[in-house]
Order: sequence, then C-alpha cells, then structure tokens
Amino acid sequence: MSQSRYREARTLVRRLCRLPGEDQAQFNHKIARLHEHFERFNVDVSELCQWLMGLRRQQADTNQPGSFGTLGDFILEPDLVGVEADESERDRWRLAVFDDVAGFRAARVLANRPVPDSLHEAMKQAAKQPKTPTAERLFERMRALEAAHRLVLLKAAAEWIVARYRRGIENWTRQHAEWEKEKKEWESQHPALSEEIRDRFTDVFKALKDPERDGSQGIRRKNPRICPYDRLRQNKNNCIYAGEKGHGPLCWKYLEFLRAQEGRTRGLKKYFPENAEKYIEQRRNKRSKQAALERLYKSVPQCKGSFERVWEEYLKALGLSEETVLQYGRLPHCLKIGNETWERSQCQWNPHTELCRQYKDALDKLDDETLKLEPEYREWRRLYLAGPRKPSFRYPSRSHLINAATG
Repeated sequence: MSQSRYREARTLVRRLCRLPGEDQAQFNHKIARLHEHFERFNVDVSELCQWLMGLRRQQADTNQPGSFGTLGDFILEPDLVGVEADESERDRWRLAVFDDVAGFRAARVLANRPVPDSLHEAMKQAAKQPKTPTAERLFERMRALEAAHRLVLLKAAAEWIVARYRRGIENWTRQHAEWEKEKKEWESQHPALSEEIRDRFTDVFKALKDPERDGSQGIRRKNPRICPYDRLRQNKNNCIYAGEKGHGPLCWKYLEFLRAQEGRTRGLKKYFPENAEKYIEQRRNKRSKQAALERLYKSVPQCKGSFERVWEEYLKALGLSEETVLQYGRLPHCLKIGNETWERSQCQWNPHTELCRQYKDALDKLDDETLKLEPEYREWRRLYLAGPRKPSFRYPSRSHLINAATG
C-alpha cells in the first residue's frame, strides 16, 4: 500500500496502532482491509443518496421544496399517524419499506397495522420505475448483505440527505419568504425606482462583457466591481477597483519608498514632495538639471546635502525616468494613502477598468432622470437582484465512485 493511502487509513479511526508483537506486514494488511471497508461503505451510501434523490425527482410535491414524495419522505424520516415509536422501531419501518421496494421481502404491515394506502401506492410505483445501472448494481450488492448492514447504510444515507440537503431547503424556504417581504417593503419606499427603470439598468449589466468569465456577456455579481456613474462622469483617473484598493501601483511604490528611507533623511515625508515640485517646476522652465538644483538649493538651503541623492533613489524605486515625471508636471501618485482606499480613495492616478468604461458608455445613452436613480438601483441590485441561493446536494464524481468500487 502506498504511503498516502497508509496515512489516509491511519486517520479513519483514532489511535490506530499495532497489537503487541504484531508483524508490520499483518498490521498494514489490516489497514488496507479497513480502508477498503470504509471506501465500500462510502460508495454504497453515496449511491443510496443518488437513488433517494431520484425519488425526489419522480415523486416530489412541487408545492413543497423539501418534499421527496410519500415514499422518500417516509424513508428519510419514518412516521405513522397515530403511532408512537422510538428510533429503533422507526428504523425497522424504514428498512421494511426499502426492502419491499427493492424486491428483497414484502412489507404488509407496519407497527401491526396495514401499510397506509398512500405509502403502499408510492412503494408500488417506485418498484415499477426503471432503475439506473448504478441503482441495479447497488441493489444486487445489498441483496447479499444482512438486514442490519442494509439498515446502517440506509440510515446513513437518509441522515446525510436530511442534514445536508433537506434542512438546508427548509432554511432556504424561510429565508426566501423573509427576503421577498423585505424586497416589497424596500421597493414601496423607493417608488421612483419603478420596475421599468430597474429593467433598463439590469439590461445594461446584461450587455456588459464580464472579464471574470473570459469576456462572456452579462455581469452576474450583485455588487459588481464597477465604479458608480457619479464617479465615472467626472472623467478622472479615480477608479475604485483598478490598481490596489483604489490606488495606482505608483502610489503603493511611493509608500514603500518612504518606508525604506525612514531614519535616513529627516523630514522626508513632509519636505520631499515640496522640494520635488519646485525642482520639477525649474526643469519644466527649460533649465538644466544642474541649474534647477542650484535654484532649489538657493531657495531651500537645508535640502542641499540630500535632495539629489533622494531624488535619484526615488526615480529608481518607482521605476520612473526624470523625463516621464516632467511630462506629468508633478509627482505622478498620491502622497499618502492612510484609510483613503476603495470608495473613499481620492487618487487621481488610477485609470478606470475596461468594465468601468463599458458601463459609462452604456449609461451615457440614458436620460438624466433615469441616471439620477442609478445609486438607488445599485443598492437594489446588491440586496434584491436575486434571492438567497437554493442549496444543492453534491455527489462524489463518477470517476471517483468507479475507482473506489474497483480499486
């Protein structure tokens, strides 16, 4: 057995260790068998879950989201009207009904009473339904098992579905009802944002190309990474979502530069931007570098010993050339960040994303009265575009089941 399978098997139960004097090869053989039993158990339970979910598709009451039909509901949570029974008795009912449907043995009575007509009819219908190849193999294996073994598998599958799916559906039903109620209240408080206007904005989002889905048409996010229109219409490089936290790469590099210079140059954070702006102004007035430095030192004598060195280190740290900075006419980044990130960011050096530009172009075609309602729509979209997500029941992949069954 491989080391990975050995380690996996060792974790199946707590404190698995050799008996005194037991040979290592024998111990490894026991672990391998234990692993096979656990694997077989998991496969059987998974396939039973598939069969039970099939009952839901065939017999479920469409008016009850958590319904598995009369038969499925009984197997998941056995109950007979007017009969008090403990858990072990209910387990016997569950096994008797399953064995009847599987064709192992007939179930005529439950709790000394005839099987209820509705349950009996559901059992007959399920027994007549064609079985999938997976279900056929499963029932053949279970036919050879003892009743107690079948009960363990059946109960494990039922409890798994109840815990991992049915309870989730019940919670989702309650949450969805509350969401519908809140949605109606919110919409009644914002009468200007009519359904027609909401549909206009929604159509805009449906027409956008989503970079998160390889350019596929339509934005699915309730709260998409697109700047509000009020910000976009300013025509500034002040994107919330480009760069990092609403700031361009140079802003963060400048912050790193300041940290690296701490302790080396006194008053750097305060005086360097002022001195740099004066130097840039002199250079843009067609003065040579040396002449610009001399004029700076004349007006600010205290920077004479350090500015030229710091300026060269600044250009290197930010990956800039002096000619590039001169083209901007100022330092091309924010001088501080602090808590001014995302929506609060005032950065003017962060060009909008392609998605922002698509959104602005689309909204530019709408009238001003509609555009005034864009903030309200964005809030509605974030809260009420879609209700709580319905839970799903996931199975192991088919290849995993095959490998586990034949490995």
